[in-house]
Amino acid sequence: MTSAGIGFTCVGPLQHDPFVCPAARRPSPVGFVMRPGPESEYDPQGAPKPSNEEFRVNVLRSYNILDTEPEPRYDRLTALASMIFHTTVSLITLTDSEITQWKSNTGFAGAPREVPRWLSFCQYVILPSVDPVLVVCDALKDGRFCKNPLVIGEPHIRFYAGAPLVTQGNFVLGSLCIIDFEPRDQFTAEEQEMLISLAQLVVLEIEKHTRALELQRLQVERFEEDKRGLLQAIDAFSEGLVLCDVSQKGQPIVFVNEGWETITGYSIQDVLGLHCGSLLEGPLTDIKAKQLIAAACQEGSSASVEILNYRKDGTPFWNWLRIRPVVFPKGTSFGGDGPADISSRYYFGICSDCTLRKEKELELEAIRLQELEAEASVRAKRSFVANISHEIRTPMNAILACSQLLTDMASLTDEQRELSQMIQGSGQQLLSLINDILDFSKMDAGKMELKASEFNLWGCLDFCMEMLVLKCENKGLYLSYNMDESVPDWIWADEVRLRQILTNLLSNSAKFTDEGGEVEVSVSAKRLRRQLSKEGFDGPLSPRGGAPSGTGFDESGDLPEYRITIAVRDTGIGIPVTFQKMLFEAFTQCDNSRTRRYEGTGLGLAISKDLAERMGGKMWVESEEGVGSTFFVTITARGSMQPSTGRSLSPQEILHRPSTAIVGKKALLVGTRGAFHRMVGSMLRAWGLDVSVATSVEELEALAGGRGVEVSVSEADASVEASTSGAGERVSANREGVSGNTEGVSTYGEGVSAKRQGVSANGWGGRLERMDVDQGRSFDLFVVDSPVAGRVFDTRKLEALMAESREAIELMHRACALGRGIPTVLLTSKNTRNVFQFDMEAMERVICVSQPVRINPFYTTLLQTLANESPAAPLTSPSALPANGTPPPHDVPLQIFVVEDNLVNQKVLHKVLKSLGYEDIRTACNGLEVLQLLKEHTADVVLMDVQMPEMDGLTATTRIKADFPEERQPMIIALTADVGNDIEKECREAGMISYLSKPVRKAQLERLLSKCMYFKQHPAQRRTLKWIDGL
Repeated sequence: MTSAGIGFTCVGPLQHDPFVCPAARRPSPVGFVMRPGPESEYDPQGAPKPSNEEFRVNVLRSYNILDTEPEPRYDRLTALASMIFHTTVSLITLTDSEITQWKSNTGFAGAPREVPRWLSFCQYVILPSVDPVLVVCDALKDGRFCKNPLVIGEPHIRFYAGAPLVTQGNFVLGSLCIIDFEPRDQFTAEEQEMLISLAQLVVLEIEKHTRALELQRLQVERFEEDKRGLLQAIDAFSEGLVLCDVSQKGQPIVFVNEGWETITGYSIQDVLGLHCGSLLEGPLTDIKAKQLIAAACQEGSSASVEILNYRKDGTPFWNWLRIRPVVFPKGTSFGGDGPADISSRYYFGICSDCTLRKEKELELEAIRLQELEAEASVRAKRSFVANISHEIRTPMNAILACSQLLTDMASLTDEQRELSQMIQGSGQQLLSLINDILDFSKMDAGKMELKASEFNLWGCLDFCMEMLVLKCENKGLYLSYNMDESVPDWIWADEVRLRQILTNLLSNSAKFTDEGGEVEVSVSAKRLRRQLSKEGFDGPLSPRGGAPSGTGFDESGDLPEYRITIAVRDTGIGIPVTFQKMLFEAFTQCDNSRTRRYEGTGLGLAISKDLAERMGGKMWVESEEGVGSTFFVTITARGSMQPSTGRSLSPQEILHRPSTAIVGKKALLVGTRGAFHRMVGSMLRAWGLDVSVATSVEELEALAGGRGVEVSVSEADASVEASTSGAGERVSANREGVSGNTEGVSTYGEGVSAKRQGVSANGWGGRLERMDVDQGRSFDLFVVDSPVAGRVFDTRKLEALMAESREAIELMHRACALGRGIPTVLLTSKNTRNVFQFDMEAMERVICVSQPVRINPFYTTLLQTLANESPAAPLTSPSALPANGTPPPHDVPLQIFVVEDNLVNQKVLHKVLKSLGYEDIRTACNGLEVLQLLKEHTADVVLMDVQMPEMDGLTATTRIKADFPEERQPMIIALTADVGNDIEKECREAGMISYLSKPVRKAQLERLLSKCMYFKQHPAQRRTLKWIDGL
């Protein structure tokens, strides 16, 4: 007999029905093998096998309890059986096809764990029988066992009782048996029932354990399936995944996925057990990034870095590495066999190849650095230009102001006056150059800003003419301007920038036009929206829709919108066609050679074109070499015939000029130039006068002598339309061409031809001259033109000029002689009076007005002459403010403080103010001094320099507003060489009422102080004053 281990493992979710007692069991059907009785003889081959033996063995094996280690839960049951039945031995046996194993053994110390099946008593228990329990009271007396080696030999079994272990499917697995070595008389039915119950407990325990094992098996299978799926997903993940054991020396790699292999080029066989930190390092790997990763591993924290690593083949790549700690609990492992070490600590890393993104970021960073460098360069350039401008403007202020003061002195000789005018002109030229450079710098940096305000277009033209008077007078150029009746007198636009455009164009025309030529500015307008109807309107004026109310328009946006076209015509040298396309490019001139005749930077036209486009228009040129050029500028602006001055306008005020005291008066214009007739005629018609013209002595005598010939000027509507030929913008005036001769002179008397040609209609804007007949007509006013003469030093040129101007001089003298009984205004200049010999007797009662005509003085002259009145305010200013240039009334003087750290400028301003009639003047050198000065004295106006040592002007203004009561706060005007976009905003925020850019112009200062005088006389309006614009 050999010893063998008895193992027991229960597998399968089996459940039992209530156990059936033997008495209740029915006999097996015929054909089944039944258990032999005690009278049977001993069979050395063993008991017969059950008819379902094959199925029974399969069921037994399915429980997986064979060949398993002993388990305490079964031992407790066998021990219990021995105690209950007072037996020495108790066994749980499992009968396989050839052997019987003891799953539990109580009382057989050192007994084998298995015996051959033919030797065991259990082989009879598993056979079906009427009595389920096999009871052998004395084995020596039982034929089936009397010769069994276990009976006749060791261990000499005499008593045996075994109950079958029956499953739910009635398959018998084995038995629970009790054994003793002494025979017994009986084993009662109650004891059999108790043994069966214990056998049932064994089966329940087997099934319970089997269910647990089955659940564990399913969990293991599911885990393995999930693990396989997870590993497949990890391998399919494009990012690289790596697991390192940081608790071990060298922090070896324990796992990588296929993504990691793809990114790095290393396979899992290459890297398992290697140190991850040094595997991907190279010469350019960032040490700080490595230190960050090492510190995170040491601290047990997460980290994310972008580090330059190297693949297996040595090529570098940017690795976005994210790591985090992972600690596995005891009894689990990561993808390995057996439990994990409780001290193991892992780091899980995600590697992403971010080379493309990093290269793009580096490229963008390089671009950003380049942009920053470019911006820094632009700022440095802008700062340099601004600083240079400031430094230049400060002494320029003194130069221009002093030269102006010298020019205004009556005691100067002609030579001295010429020198002062040369200083003045050179200073203005330098200032213009500085302004062009600053403006181009602003355009280049995209900082050019426009500021719209309401202003008078006549006044804007007047201002621009004033800037060119000296240059044109010295060259003998005839400078004129005219405005079509369709143009609104008041428009909303940036007046300063429009002045800049016109000044640039006029300056260029004057520069490139030779002596005796003409420079003429013509303005027309086209209303962009139809608005008149039988009731006054045929559509809503407001762009926001709706019919206009009776109160009119209260915002510039409610006014009609116009496309205003300005043409600057000259009779200069003209521009080659090949150069016209490049004309508006910066730093471009027709002649850039060293021997060039004309000066300039080539910035003016580029700046002007940019400004025109910013104002909703454009600029172009039409020119012919040797004939002249016409520069066209269009802007889009809203406008009206009368100023709004913050109030609502009625439709009548929007579309019609105010009536004047000289409406209906008759004026005769006498002169040979068409530009003269267009200029003066457009002004007089705007004021309501009836205008006639005479272009020769014959026409003059015919009109003035009452013989019936009248020459008058009428204006046809003109509009600007785009040329479809691509040659630029051309003029359409409901006729072909822009110039021509008009026949229309009729004769009422002798000496005058029936038809006369020669009434010029030259010029832009569609103005046609015609001659009408008016028998015995009388005139209220003569306006006479005079020839233009420059500064002539050559005798031959003087003789030629006298010859060319003979007819014009004769006409002028004749007109002045005929106009002795009529108010006569002569347009002339100092050079003209010096060059030509005027008939002083004829000029005795003539009123001389300087050329070109300045609209405000001219209107004042006509109003005083024809209506014996003086205007309450200039035509070009809102009526609520005083007339510009009006001397301050001496009965209400202004107390003025000049705050300027430059002593030269301080003295110059003091002299300028004295020349304007202001006597109460005090000075300070910085903000602190003016604060102290204001504590001791009151002031009406403070001229405050912005940039000063110790305390600047803006800070000083803020302190004045905070420290002094309102009634003691003066009107503060900034004096600044800073021409940046933010200077006005800073001055407003500080509490100033206006600012003057250096160099300060005397005329601007005079106008501004006149307005301050007005506000001093009207305290109620002074309290609401915020800012004075339009200087």
